[in-house]
Amino acid sequence: MGTIAKAPNRKLLALYRRLGPSFRDFALQGTCLIKVAEGRLLGGFCFEPHIDSERWLQFFVLPLFLPTEDLELTWGWRIPAITSNRNRSYRPVRVEGDEGQIEETARVLQEEGLPSLEGYLSLEGFYKFVTDRRKWGCHPSPAVELEAHGILAGISILRGDAAMAARHIRDAEAYASHHSTLAISSRDPDAWERWILDLLPALDAGDVSPGRLALDEWQAFTISRLGIGDLL
Repeated sequence: MGTIAKAPNRKLLALYRRLGPSFRDFALQGTCLIKVAEGRLLGGFCFEPHIDSERWLQFFVLPLFLPTEDLELTWGWRIPAITSNRNRSYRPVRVEGDEGQIEETARVLQEEGLPSLEGYLSLEGFYKFVTDRRKWGCHPSPAVELEAHGILAGISILRGDAAMAARHIRDAEAYASHHSTLAISSRDPDAWERWILDLLPALDAGDVSPGRLALDEWQAFTISRLGIGDLL
């Protein structure tokens, strides 16, 4: 999606004013409602253009501790969902129009958006989310599968589990070797190689401190590129 605009999109202001106190911690930047959770995760909602005043609404969680220059919506999905005859589809929401239409979008955010998002805005919840998505076979590409390993390794480091972090890194290394790639989505492949080459010896010795330093460095890079330092 690119970087996050600082100024709120004017077309979303009427909707933003109708949101209740549950959204007090969210900032409206560009076409996104965002907040930082546990100092490590960026979560929120993005309104992507559809037709006229209609937008596709998607909730997402982005791990700040892996380096990226773009706001990526990989970890989340569109809402509201429509299920019929075992098929799942989504309908756009309106951000402009009469008050009833805007109130309906506010209701979707409150009743469907927040419950979908809040369970994943913790390191433990996000770890489970990524793990479950891998079990369900939801990853559409090798790059996303590699990113999943990186996320799980990073969270393992942050919670002090060196052995599990090393396991995830070795799984990623084996997967990358099989698929002949070390790139993680749009993330820096050189940084990924440093992760593999530099962190494993310390992790094998039970030391997570080099890993935490690397995560801090990459997070500073991501925050700078996304322009969200004022949210921390």
